[in-house]
Amino acid sequence: MEEDLAIFRATAARFLEAEMVPNDAQWRKQQHVGKEIWRKAGALGLLCTDVSAGYGGGGGDFRHEVVLYEELARRGLSGFGQGVHSICAHYLVNHGTTEQKQRFLPRMARGELIGAIGMTEPGAGSDLQGLKTRAIRDGDDYVINGSKIFITNGFLAELIALVVKTQPGAGAKGTSIIMVETAGLEGFRVGRILDKMGMKSQDTSELFFENVRVPAANLLGGAEGQGFYQLMGDLPYERAVIAVAAVGAMEGAWLRPSSTSRTARPSARALRNSKTPSSNWPKSPARRALHECSPTTASPRSSPAASTPSPPQWPSTGSPIRSRKSSMSACSCMADTAT
Repeated sequence: MEEDLAIFRATAARFLEAEMVPNDAQWRKQQHVGKEIWRKAGALGLLCTDVSAGYGGGGGDFRHEVVLYEELARRGLSGFGQGVHSICAHYLVNHGTTEQKQRFLPRMARGELIGAIGMTEPGAGSDLQGLKTRAIRDGDDYVINGSKIFITNGFLAELIALVVKTQPGAGAKGTSIIMVETAGLEGFRVGRILDKMGMKSQDTSELFFENVRVPAANLLGGAEGQGFYQLMGDLPYERAVIAVAAVGAMEGAWLRPSSTSRTARPSARALRNSKTPSSNWPKSPARRALHECSPTTASPRSSPAASTPSPPQWPSTGSPIRSRKSSMSACSCMADTAT
């Protein structure tokens, strides 16, 4: 299993170094990564890796998702919102009807539908009790009115798991999720990409819905009033994604300065007026803990001040990039199992 994951990691790392790292500066300027990179990632088999192969996914498990979360976070590539894309897919995996899974998941795995989650609203935040976006049944459609804000992947989103009120006044029981496909959707509008202190290449956006008609067949699970329970059911998966990305970012933050300290040539005055990174290790409990937990540290009992930080050890990228079929078949663990 470890060897299979190492092969998959090498493929992912090679793709990120070749296709994402060189473009990150431009993505930060334009505030989004564009759709082409999603199509490429899907073609390589990097999306929906823990979704059953029967629905177009990789047929692996959460460890394969972790590989990409870690490699993205270690490189500071925050614009490619794969985490939210996977969470959106898992709402379908765990709660969707068979027809909904067949209709949406293969295209999500190919990167043809970029997933987003429409929950947060102006003035309501993530408080489901305060949601104002409404979906009223009208024949074979739902008519949706409302707005969302701070939506990750919002500018590029092609499939939104939209949290709405189908029964206003019924509290949690009046909440539903409708899968909204945005292409050519009349009444749907993407607002501005929001300026943020960080994550500059992430297209966090406002979304507006004005008399938007969506087929009733897109109601997640086919029954109204299940939205709150569906959201709570997938919360552990979402929190795990956030935790993995946070650890990957910390690893990247620790490795990067240690590399810079070896290559930078500061002026004599700078050296006289400041201490080297290694001399500051003992003064920071957080740095000390991270250093002691790092796999590059020879012994967890060794003194951080006495240890010389190792340069970044990114995974080997020698393996050639292969198609979805070939890269997945290399992992014996990625059998066609239902997620």
